[in-house]
Amino acid sequence: MPAKRRLTMRAIRHILRLHASGESDRSIGRSVGAARSTVQDTLKGVIAESSRNPTLSRFEER
Repeated sequence: MPAKRRLTMRAIRHILRLHASGESDRSIGRSVGAARSTVQDTLKGVIAESSRNPTLSRFEER
């Protein structure tokens, strides 16, 4: 199993933009050069954080 690398903030913002526009996790992963599971984990993390931080409340699951 390869070591996990951290996504840059730019990549995370790109993931959020693509997710908001309706792209699939697989397509987003190809676009940012990350695995589909990394995209899913990133989205889960943002959604979990948005429930704790009211300034992020606009990022909700589709």
